[in-house]
Amino acid sequence: MIVHAPKIKKDKLFTTISVDLQWENHDQKNDTVIFNIPADYVADEISINTALAIALSLPALHKGENRLKLPVPIDPATLNGILYVLAQQSGWFGYNHKEFTIEADTHNLAVTKKRAPRAGSFFSGGVDSFWTLKRNHTTLPLEHPLRIRDIIFVFGFDIGWKENQPGNTNLYDDTTELFKDFCLNNNLNVINIRTNIRHIFDDSNFWAARWHGMVLSSISYLLSNKLTDIFIPATNDLWHPDAWGTSPLIEPYLSNQDIHLYHDGADHTRLDKVKFIARWPDELKPLRICTKTDDIPDGFLNCGKCEKCLRTKLELIASGIDPDTIGSFSVPGIDLERLHKISPSTLYLASEYEELLDPLNALNRTDLTIPIESIIEKWTKWSDWKNEKTTTGLLKQLIRKFLKSWPPTPNPQPMKIK
Repeated sequence: MIVHAPKIKKDKLFTTISVDLQWENHDQKNDTVIFNIPADYVADEISINTALAIALSLPALHKGENRLKLPVPIDPATLNGILYVLAQQSGWFGYNHKEFTIEADTHNLAVTKKRAPRAGSFFSGGVDSFWTLKRNHTTLPLEHPLRIRDIIFVFGFDIGWKENQPGNTNLYDDTTELFKDFCLNNNLNVINIRTNIRHIFDDSNFWAARWHGMVLSSISYLLSNKLTDIFIPATNDLWHPDAWGTSPLIEPYLSNQDIHLYHDGADHTRLDKVKFIARWPDELKPLRICTKTDDIPDGFLNCGKCEKCLRTKLELIASGIDPDTIGSFSVPGIDLERLHKISPSTLYLASEYEELLDPLNALNRTDLTIPIESIIEKWTKWSDWKNEKTTTGLLKQLIRKFLKSWPPTPNPQPMKIK
C-alpha cells in the first residue's frame, strides 16, 4: 500500500486531513481516508504520518500487501512499537508479518519540546469508557497531571460516517446532546472527531477483533498538539485475555515521547464496572452500548433488544438500577424469549453471564437466572464439543492417535450471537 502525502485543509474551527491510498497487491479500489479534527488539537506533520503508519499497517498486512510506503518521516520509536504489534497480531491471527515492511524515513526527526501534561480518554458512552472516566475522577485529585480533562468522541466507528454518506447523524446528534450536561457536570471538554477510516473495507469482525485499538491509538497522535496522555478503555479483562482489537499487548506499545497510551480497566470485570458506575444513576442518561445502530429509533441511544442491550440491562438490574429509568433504551424491560435464544460465542461472554447469577439470585430474580443458566449450559456443551470432551470427541482422539491423520483436529467457527 502506498500512502500519498496528506492534504490538510483548515478553517477557524476544524482541520480536515485527507489521505489517498493506493493498493498494490489487493484488487480493492483506491481509497481516500479523511479525519476531521478540531483545529487547536492537530499535530505536526511527523505525528500525522506516524498516525497513518499505526492505522494503516494492519489493513495492509491483512489484505496481503508487501509493504506500507509513507511519504514523510515517522517516529522511529513508534515504528518499533508498530512492528511489535504486527508480530503480536500475527501470533493471534496467522499473518506473515516477516514478509511485510514499512517504508518511511525515521532519521530526520526533531525531538519535540516537553509540553504541559494534559490527559484525555476516548468516550463512546459505553460501560468501559464510563468506568475509565469515573475511576479516574474519583481517584485522582483535580491538579493531578493524569486527571482526564478531555473526552474524545468519534463519529465514524459504530455510528458510521463515509464521504458523501453522512450515516446516522440523528443518533450522533442525540448522543452529543446528552453528552453536554454530563460534560458540564464533570468539568470535561469534548473533542468531536469525524473519520471514514473504518470503511476502507466494511468488515465488522476485522474492525472489532483486530483493528480498532490501533485506529484509536493513531487518532491519539493526531491530537498530540495538546494531549500528552490518552486512556483507551479496555474491553476484555485480564482473566480472559483473548485476542481482541484493544489489548494491553497493543496500545501501550504504540506510545512515544509525545503521547503515552494507557489500556485502562482490564483489572475489572464488566459487572464490576457496571456496579461502580451505578453509583451515579443520574449521570447515566448518555449510556450508549448498542452497536445495532440501524435498529435504534430517533430519540434513543440503544435498541434495547439485542444481545448486548439485554446483557447490559441484566448488569444494571444486578447493580440495583432499573434500566427503564435511564431512558436510553428504546425497548423497555427484558425480553425473556430473546434472552433464552442467546448463545455465547466466547468464554469471556459466557463468563459475563455466569457472573450475573449470584447477584440476581440474591434479588430472587429466578425469571432471569433460569434463562441465564440455559445460556451458560449452551456454552458448556459447545465448549466440550470444540475441545473434544464429549464421547464422540474422545473417540476421535483415540482414532487420531492410531491413524495419525484422520479425523482432523476440529476448528469450528464460533457460534454467532442471536
